[in-house]
Amino acid sequence: MDFIHQEKWKWAIRSLIACSLLGLCLGHWCADTPYRSILWDEELMTPFLNFFGSSWDAWANNLDVNDGIDQFSWFIGLWFFILALCSFIPWPERKAWLYAAVCFLSISFIALFRWANHAYDLIWPLEFFLRLSIPLLIWTLCQSALEQKTKDKLLSILLICCSCTFIGHGCYALGLHPTPLAFRQMISAIGISSETAIDYSLVAIGAIDILVAGLVWWSATKRVA
Repeated sequence: MDFIHQEKWKWAIRSLIACSLLGLCLGHWCADTPYRSILWDEELMTPFLNFFGSSWDAWANNLDVNDGIDQFSWFIGLWFFILALCSFIPWPERKAWLYAAVCFLSISFIALFRWANHAYDLIWPLEFFLRLSIPLLIWTLCQSALEQKTKDKLLSILLICCSCTFIGHGCYALGLHPTPLAFRQMISAIGISSETAIDYSLVAIGAIDILVAGLVWWSATKRVA
């Protein structure tokens, strides 16, 4: 992992980290967030509302609740925007762990909400592993010298995160787990309209995902991964 400390690679990796965090930011600003489906879940919310002396009917019919969710989502998006900008700061070694910890907690926060939104699907977390590796990358970038054993462990963790992401995506595409409708919509958006052709395309994409998940461990492709 010596190349990670070369200046050109440092800025390239910082840019990728910023893009990933900006993706979470834009997801809050431009798309519906998972908070709404959780906070509008009657079965989940009723015990909390009763505890605080309210009721589901009062909560569901309160127009301010929807506005509050929108504002909350906007501020969370702003938070990720700030984190993206901070990724370009050359943090001192002793303070890098703090920024990495804040990123980990922030990403874990949205990951837990999205996982709940997916009914705690066992495959879905795999697709989020790569984002959870961001704090580790941040910490590694800020270390001037690392022992070889530490480098090997960090590389293994990053490769596991990368591999899990492709495995999760591949399981959905291959139909080993119910394929999300969004996958089929993305295929049809590029001009493939036949259901049979979409099925074959998903199988091909899934096979490539599983292949890539294995290739990241091959010595010839580890550096690229």
